[in-house]
Amino acid sequence: MQAGVDAFVVWDSKILLILRDNSTSIQNPNLWNLPGGGIEEGETEINALVRELKEEINLTIKNINYIDQTEYVDGNVVSKFWVKIDDFEKQQLKLGEGQKMNFFTLDAILTLDIIPNLRSYIELNKENLLDIVK
Repeated sequence: MQAGVDAFVVWDSKILLILRDNSTSIQNPNLWNLPGGGIEEGETEINALVRELKEEINLTIKNINYIDQTEYVDGNVVSKFWVKIDDFEKQQLKLGEGQKMNFFTLDAILTLDIIPNLRSYIELNKENLLDIVK
């Protein structure tokens, strides 16, 4: 079992996704995903989220909102959070991992090549997520 954290980073009613590296050495290469990652030994979920967002997109988060925890069929257990950022914070974003990043509407995300766990999560929780991105 792999424990991890993901964040729905929301700006202008859109969600930030990162296009993962195209490398066979990582899980789900060349697919879009939320920023986040694994929880390291001794870390809390919040510590892991703060670290991952700083490493991946240069975001220092202030207001973290817990959504839920999901256990996927592949055995991964991922805690989901959301955070809204303002225009200043958006300008500070800088890609630290992956090929590129972009903001998408929820409907647009479902048209992209996204990791299977994210697709199933969005399909099951679309109404709740629409409330978050407002």
